[in-house]
Amino acid sequence: MRQIDRPPPNLFRSDLPYHGIGSKDWVPKNYTQRVVAFVVGLLYVMAAILAIASSVLFKTQLATDLHSKAAAVVFSFFLVCVVLAGSIILIFLGVRLLRGALRTSAKRA
Repeated sequence: MRQIDRPPPNLFRSDLPYHGIGSKDWVPKNYTQRVVAFVVGLLYVMAAILAIASSVLFKTQLATDLHSKAAAVVFSFFLVCVVLAGSIILIFLGVRLLRGALRTSAKRA
């Protein structure tokens, strides 16, 4: 039987850095990538801000529809927590895309 001294390769790891869209060091290679990343990042940030603003309006609507102040407060608390968590993730991803879209490549400078 043949003996192999090294472990099998891990298919999910690489020695090379990942420079795909959304990574920290991603730089757009052309104007199309720059524009699309800027628009998508801006949409993410605006959707997160809109979700935060609409959660306040939903809370007042929920209080009138449920006819129970206690149930409305409990349900709206959990709803606002979920919306804030999702909005923070969207803002983080959107700002990361915006920073990448506005980053200049080292080749041009």
